[in-house]
Amino acid sequence: MSMEDYLKNLLVYGIIILLMSYVMKGFYVDSLITAILVAFVISLLNTFIKPVIEYISLPITFLTLGIFKLVINGFILFLADLILGSHFEISSVLMAVLSAIVMSLLSNVVGAKEL
Repeated sequence: MSMEDYLKNLLVYGIIILLMSYVMKGFYVDSLITAILVAFVISLLNTFIKPVIEYISLPITFLTLGIFKLVINGFILFLADLILGSHFEISSVLMAVLSAIVMSLLSNVVGAKEL
């Protein structure tokens, strides 16, 4: 993926995150700049932390036929919430999992690649 594609994906994910904050209660983002920063933090977590978590949770992911990956994605969002503090808030772990599902669906609709 080229740098231009990566920056486009960051912008698309930032807009998706901002729209989700307007629609979903329990999901809060300050501004578009914060939403793009959230997308950047999520991309870093997906690069460095997510593969380790997926490797450790491989047996349960296998037993649930891959559905546990939604929980992992929600956990990544929750970690981003912990890192960014008051600028990005998710009310609960369940909201993080639901937000990960919605984010995945919306990114597939607009054709954005995973960060």
